[in-house]
Amino acid sequence: MRNLPLNLPNEGFYNELVSLINKYSKESESNTPDCILATYLEQCLLAFNFAIKMRDLYAQPSAYPYKQSPIPNTYDPLSPDSTSLKKD
Repeated sequence: MRNLPLNLPNEGFYNELVSLINKYSKESESNTPDCILATYLEQCLLAFNFAIKMRDLYAQPSAYPYKQSPIPNTYDPLSPDSTSLKKD
């Protein structure tokens, strides 16, 4: 069902999100395809998870020695390894 060339972590979640957006016609007001809205929302969740990791690092920097920081130096939310930001 994925119509965009993005490699997001959870294909099942994405497909259900597209269906849910379509079921409730949430795309009609903005005239935006379901797949674009679903991708946007999934990216929002990834960004939020990234922000939580940053908050944790800010609140307790001693818990993460420099070389073992939970935030990669070159974070790219569209890369296949972006799932590494998920909580263990």
